Amino acid sequence: MACNPSEGAKFGALVNIPINTIYSVILCYLVGALDACVLGGAPFIASVFGFFQNIIPVWIACYIVTFLLNGPVEALARKICNDPAPQMH
Repeated sequence: MACNPSEGAKFGALVNIPINTIYSVILCYLVGALDACVLGGAPFIASVFGFFQNIIPVWIACYIVTFLLNGPVEALARKICNDPAPQMH
């Protein structure tokens, strides 16, 4: 399945899958470990169970946020860096 940046939403949806997965796994585990182990004094295994309980809702929320903000953030970065968008054919 070929996809290029000129396909807009389809490209954004597919690009966000690996980026969002890495981001949400790290975020979910760090927040769970901080909440359960560091602040709550629970054993390490509690953070593992918390991770498995929360990863799907966190992934969905992160995916929606990154999908909606991808375009505006790219436009802002291009404006700040004075980098025009590439011409797609």
